[in-house]
Amino acid sequence: MIRIVLLSLLFFAAAGSVPASTLDNPDGVVYGPCYGSIASESDCPPHYEAQLFSPLEDILPPVREDGCTLVPWEGGKWGYDYFVYGSQNGVGSGQDFDFDPVTGYLFAAFDTYHNTNDSVIVYRSTDNGANWAYWRSSYNPSGRMDNARIRVITTGGDTWVCCMFRTDDSSSNTLWMRRWRIDGTGSTWEKIADDVTCGDMDADIGTSGYLYATWVPSGTYDVYSVRNALAGAGWVDATAIFGDAQTNPQPAIAAGTGGVVSIAFIDNRLTTNEQVRIRRSTDHGFAWSTSWQVSNNTNASDLSYPDIAHARGTSAWITVTFEKTEKTLALYTSTNSGVNWTYGGVFPGSGEEYAGSLRAGKYDAGDVTLAYNVAPGGIVNFTWSIASVPTSFPPPIQINDQPAVTWSPTAGWNGTESSILYTRTGSYSLWLDRYLHIGIDDGPASGHPGLGISPNPFMGEASITFFLESGGVPVDVCIYDLSGRLVATLADGAMPASGAHRLTWNGTDASGAPVPGGVYVCRLTTPVSAESARMVLVR
Repeated sequence: MIRIVLLSLLFFAAAGSVPASTLDNPDGVVYGPCYGSIASESDCPPHYEAQLFSPLEDILPPVREDGCTLVPWEGGKWGYDYFVYGSQNGVGSGQDFDFDPVTGYLFAAFDTYHNTNDSVIVYRSTDNGANWAYWRSSYNPSGRMDNARIRVITTGGDTWVCCMFRTDDSSSNTLWMRRWRIDGTGSTWEKIADDVTCGDMDADIGTSGYLYATWVPSGTYDVYSVRNALAGAGWVDATAIFGDAQTNPQPAIAAGTGGVVSIAFIDNRLTTNEQVRIRRSTDHGFAWSTSWQVSNNTNASDLSYPDIAHARGTSAWITVTFEKTEKTLALYTSTNSGVNWTYGGVFPGSGEEYAGSLRAGKYDAGDVTLAYNVAPGGIVNFTWSIASVPTSFPPPIQINDQPAVTWSPTAGWNGTESSILYTRTGSYSLWLDRYLHIGIDDGPASGHPGLGISPNPFMGEASITFFLESGGVPVDVCIYDLSGRLVATLADGAMPASGAHRLTWNGTDASGAPVPGGVYVCRLTTPVSAESARMVLVR
């Protein structure tokens, strides 16, 4: 109660005589109910009686599908795509994936798009996405499930796999989060809110922190925020951060470092045309700044699919789809943790570019992966930026072998390499592609060294592959730590033949002693080129 009174006093003191229509919350600060945690191994939400087993359908064999009308064209080092999941009904638009930096495991969450007995299923890969297997699931006996999100977060000495989803039935559209420890134990249900249209979720990076969520209540254009310390109290500090956007706000949330959390959303109340706005917290989502406008939509385009990502430092990115006569994908960047934003233009293309997905990496500075759709043709494009130069994106390239659906792909990371999850049109099966997925038989084009690491992260031994245009040239392959210290030399001299080559590193130094787990750099040097790749050793 004390907190509510103090925040209310601060709100009115700051507002002064400003008209209510110009405020983030014209009706005053509104707080939502908070719910506790329920430890339960049941696969259906606690307010239902479990009557059925989770209705998993027959799973298609993990092979590439025939009849693809899209001519495979992979830019750079993107190899053939990995099959994740398929069934008779396929998957819905709710899908997400995340990476655990300790074990190297990938977790993908997706809904199965039934009218009743719908499921949100979590699949796991322990080999960098090459093979996927059922891990856990939740289901709704009386309706659909959608809006799947998943994050892996370590806090309080435990690593949790946290899956958010919405149960959609005639009585209530409830937003839930269910979590398990990384070993699959400790199943816990935590309600986020009742009567929800859509939501998003993100988590702090490191060994302690919060999980954050944002959502839009049904029948409104309001935007709420809430946070969870995963200590048993459930979701707390539920607050309306923006009231009546007068359009679907489609909020997206991202966690940075040092307590920074930002929510990007679309507003049409404070401005004549739809604009992207942002609200920002610097204390892990306890209190929020006033909102400010990011975009400058002077031509009155319709806006959709906003997304946001924070690097581990001060860089941040926002993308949003503009639609007037056609769809274009616009970029905004920040170099001071989201305080100020600069328009970065639209991404080039001959068709329509839309439905962008951003995700910053968990290692080092937190470079960003961007994936988005291109129409016509069912194309998924990829580009990326390093955190130290957030405005620098190389030309986008197509990465998908299978023709993709129109809803957004999911950008993410597999260790230190970009990865993208997308859905195939027709069968609605789920696929993943990742950068540097090239083996000996998938050598790069002639004349390019093509340094590849697999698996990455690795626990025992990693393969290092590269391609030489001609034999007999001096080739050095060395391993360095992040301080630049030489750890091991794998090749120091001439390679006897041109073509593909493979070396291995078992995580030892020049004396044969095991080195600590962490990030290392493999550097390939020839008389005409040099290339480096990061590799993650897990102990």
